[in-house]
Amino acid sequence: MNTVNTAVIKLSQFMGEIVEIYVNIHLFFNTAKGFWVKLLVVISWPLRIIFNLPAQVVIVANYFYGLYLFRIKNSLEIFGLENLPTDIGNVFFPNHQAWTDPWAIGISISNLLKIIFYPSFVPWTVADKANYANQWFGLFLWFAKITVVSRDVEGADFQAKERWKKRVLIGNLVLYPEGGRSRTKEIKPCKKDVARFIYDNYRSGNGGAYFKRAIPVRIIGFDEIQPAEVDRSKIKKAVLDPSKVGGGKKCQIIIGKPIEFTQELFNQDFNRVHLQIGEIVTQSIAELTPHNSN
Repeated sequence: MNTVNTAVIKLSQFMGEIVEIYVNIHLFFNTAKGFWVKLLVVISWPLRIIFNLPAQVVIVANYFYGLYLFRIKNSLEIFGLENLPTDIGNVFFPNHQAWTDPWAIGISISNLLKIIFYPSFVPWTVADKANYANQWFGLFLWFAKITVVSRDVEGADFQAKERWKKRVLIGNLVLYPEGGRSRTKEIKPCKKDVARFIYDNYRSGNGGAYFKRAIPVRIIGFDEIQPAEVDRSKIKKAVLDPSKVGGGKKCQIIIGKPIEFTQELFNQDFNRVHLQIGEIVTQSIAELTPHNSN
């Protein structure tokens, strides 16, 4: 059994490296300049579509799984769709209540047409590596556009932010500012590494070096569908076994307008303003109040 687990971990790490290579190639193509380079982009387009197919299959499967969990088994209402941009280069900042949040956010931000015809719009989701990468189903989640961060490893924050930058340059990103699930209904303070990511983006003064918009998202009622007490060791059953997800509950996702930061904030030293940046993000989420259900 230990040999099998070791093999799974090694294979998962290998898949992570393959995905990183793909991201770098995608980024190169998106920023390509010059006639011959652009010609290479056009010629290689069929190969890129073929490479995307496994990811699209997994994402479509995840989409329908999310529809079952939140549209059929539960009653999910989505508000603020008019605030969704039509282009890429956006970071969505939702609060975090349950392991199944990514599925609900996925079906709220994307739809089947976007998955098939505009796959770049389907966001990457940041997750703790300890929760996903070293388990067998983590192999499939690489294709579901999960990007992981090792929170307990020295230097991991820097490595994570570099991955976030690359992904938002070629698509969209879902980044939980709290860094983990809230055990209460209160929104936890924003993590310092998230504030740093925002600070670095706007510090350049050109309106955003990596992403164009920071969009707050409020999720409500998911802690009743799946209590936060479900621990990490049970995550596989918590997210892949529908019987472990509550039913008959009402929940909401509210998509807000892009957060407006003042450039003045980013002209100061980061250590003086990181708390303020974090408060702006969490306050923007908190201001998205629940809607009255019919």
